[in-house]
Amino acid sequence: MNKIPMLSLCMIVKDEEHNLPRCLDSVIEIIDQLVIVDTGSKDRTEEIARQYHAELYHFPWQGNFSEARNESLRHARGKWILVLDADDELSAEARSEIPSLITSTCADAIGLVIRNLSPVGDFVRYVDDVRFRLFRNGKGYSYEYKVHNQIAPSIYRQGGKTIDSNLVIFHHGYRENFQAKARRSLPLIEKALQADPHNVYLQFKKAESLKALGERKLSLEAFEEMLTLNYTTLSPEIISTAYMRMAQLELSFNNYSMCLNYALNALKIRSDNPIAKYLAGIASVYLTNYREALCYFLELQEMYPDDYLDKSDLNTLIQICRIMLLQNSNENESIIE
Repeated sequence: MNKIPMLSLCMIVKDEEHNLPRCLDSVIEIIDQLVIVDTGSKDRTEEIARQYHAELYHFPWQGNFSEARNESLRHARGKWILVLDADDELSAEARSEIPSLITSTCADAIGLVIRNLSPVGDFVRYVDDVRFRLFRNGKGYSYEYKVHNQIAPSIYRQGGKTIDSNLVIFHHGYRENFQAKARRSLPLIEKALQADPHNVYLQFKKAESLKALGERKLSLEAFEEMLTLNYTTLSPEIISTAYMRMAQLELSFNNYSMCLNYALNALKIRSDNPIAKYLAGIASVYLTNYREALCYFLELQEMYPDDYLDKSDLNTLIQICRIMLLQNSNENESIIE
């Protein structure tokens, strides 16, 4: 009698010859089954998958990520399923702890930290997001939504017991090809919005995609339209992010008061939004509110480690604020004298 595998890795891929080896090298030693569903690769993706002894399946692309995801889940035989994208990389800590975790936990789904690595030069070096990428097989869980697919609604609806972990998956996609991802996603999002025009989450993702593609005016308009919908149904993190993005866009248009307004709205919802705090400081500098700006910058310097924030510009801005405050102080003393 064949032993039931413990862990199946399920992936969907298309033209991922540059990413796939990094991903599989990071996880191959802990998985018992490798399921790869290819949706139409023209490069060496299939050849590489076979080198790692993958069970390779072909699934014609239908413009629906959930359909492809669920096809990969259909072939999983393991007691547990791990879902990765080709531009993901399992951290060493996660690789070490997942085998014991899935044999000891009572949970049905485990949240893993998706560490989205930022493009080189960004103020924030990465953004974390917790997703259920590790879950029990045979529970009937399935992905939903054509684009930006999610499995959490299915897990919650069926009463699955969930826990979050601090185990990290590094996501390289936003660092290496964020515009390509946005260019691919935008038509799918717009098509989905035609069928569901009041879907506030899709509207948010449309605005995000437009911003990634450099369509600043259209992006700002899309965010503004999002605020006319029932946006309070979104998570506080998403709402704070939306306001922060609007602040970035207004700053690019030199609208400093609006930038500050949106940044403060973001901070009201999530006071730990570092980019919003940074934008509030930048806008305050342009509005000559140097003392307020200095407070924002000093908080950022003290609250976050160097491996999270690029502090080179931050330190320069702190010095500028101090110089301007000292200069203004000397000018006021001269006036009094």
